[in-house]
Amino acid sequence: MHYLGQAKASAGEIRCQLYVAKDQGYIDQDTFEELSDDAEKITRQLYRLIEHLENSSSQISDLDKEYVAPSE
Repeated sequence: MHYLGQAKASAGEIRCQLYVAKDQGYIDQDTFEELSDDAEKITRQLYRLIEHLENSSSQISDLDKEYVAPSE
């Protein structure tokens, strides 16, 4: 989970750097919009994946308890 959070933060940082690149003239408006849309889409996908894993992790924990072999 930790690494997914870092990936989401990195995608946000990319979006900030895209503004700098556009303002400094390194990329044009079309390139900025395309890359910014991609970064935003990735951020949303990561958010949904994190949310899904957090919601399903409690269910997995319950299953693990159910199937633990008794100690001898």
